[in-house]
Amino acid sequence: GTVNVPTTDENLVKNDPTGAGDCFGAAFLYGVINGWDKFKAGDFANNVGRETVSVIGPMEGDFTEILNRFRR
Repeated sequence: GTVNVPTTDENLVKNDPTGAGDCFGAAFLYGVINGWDKFKAGDFANNVGRETVSVIGPMEGDFTEILNRFRR
């Protein structure tokens, strides 16, 4: 079924969403492959997508801290 995972728009760089969808999709699949429920995978994907658009450029950002938070 459908899962609603809220997010925020903090730290967004306006007019540069490059790579956000790709990173979101990859992060969501990472969560699913690792056995996370849909909400946790979606929350992780939201955080990775938000990090992607917090800097200018395609698929930029450092996802290490986010991944470490979700691996706990």
